[in-house]
Amino acid sequence: MKRKLLVIVLMLSGFLFSSLANPYIDSLKRVEALADHDSTRYNALFDLGLAYYDSVYDKSIQYFQDALVISTKRNAWEQVADIHHRIAMLYFNQGEFDKSLFECQNALSVYTVHKDAKGAGEVNNSIGVLYKTWGRYTKALEYFFLALSEHEKIGYSAGVGMASNNIGQVFFYLEDYKKAIDYFTIYYEISKSNGTAYAVAGVANNIAASYVELNQHEKAINSYKEAAHIYDSLNLAFGVAIINDNIGSLLAKNHDYHGALEHHLGAMQVFI
Repeated sequence: MKRKLLVIVLMLSGFLFSSLANPYIDSLKRVEALADHDSTRYNALFDLGLAYYDSVYDKSIQYFQDALVISTKRNAWEQVADIHHRIAMLYFNQGEFDKSLFECQNALSVYTVHKDAKGAGEVNNSIGVLYKTWGRYTKALEYFFLALSEHEKIGYSAGVGMASNNIGQVFFYLEDYKKAIDYFTIYYEISKSNGTAYAVAGVANNIAASYVELNQHEKAINSYKEAAHIYDSLNLAFGVAIINDNIGSLLAKNHDYHGALEHHLGAMQVFI
C-alpha cells in the first residue's frame, strides 16, 4: 500500500493582494513615478513586486526586473541576488521551470562570489526543488546536500531542517524508506526545537508513511496519532481528517475493518 506524503496547501492565494487595498498600490506607483532618487524608486518597485507576488505573477516579475536594473547599477549585490531568487520562485509558480532554473543560477552565482553561505544554501535548496519536480532525483539530491552543507557550516538550523526534509522526500520517492526516516527525523527534531508545531505534524505524518512502507505499523500508528493530535491542537480539521484517512487505510490493511471504517467516516465528515 503506497501512502503519499502529506501536502496540505493553505489556500492563501490572493490574500496578500486583497489585504493591500488599491490605494496602497496606487500610492506606490505614484512614489515610483515621482521619485527623484534611485533608492526611493527601488523601494517602490520592490514593494510593488511584493504586492503582486501572490496574485499577478507577470506584474510582480516586471516590477522586480525594474528594481533589478537599479540594484545592478548600484552594485547592491545582496539585492541583486535576492531579486533573482524571487523572480525564480515566480517562474516556478507559473510552471516555467527553465526560466526559474536560470534565475536561480543567477542568484547562486552572486551569493557564491560573495561567500554568502545562507543565500547560497537557500538557492541550492530551490534548485533541488526544481529537479525534484522534474523527477530528476539524483540531481535534486545533489543540490539538497549542497544546501544542507552550506546551512550546517553556519549553524542555520531552519535551513538544515528544510534541506533535510527535502532529502527525506526524495529518498521516500526512491523507496529508500530508512534513509527517508533518518532525514525526516532531523527535520522533526529541529521543528520541535523551534516550536513550529505545524511542521512537526507534517513531518510526523511523513515518518508514519515511511514506517508503513517498512511494515512497521505500530510505529506508523504512533506517528500518525502524534500528527493528528498536533493538528487538532491547531484547530486544523482538514489536517486531522487526512491523518484519520491514512490511519483508516492502515487499519484496513491489518483487517481492522471496524476501526478503519470509523476513521474513514470521521475523515469524510470533514472532506464533504
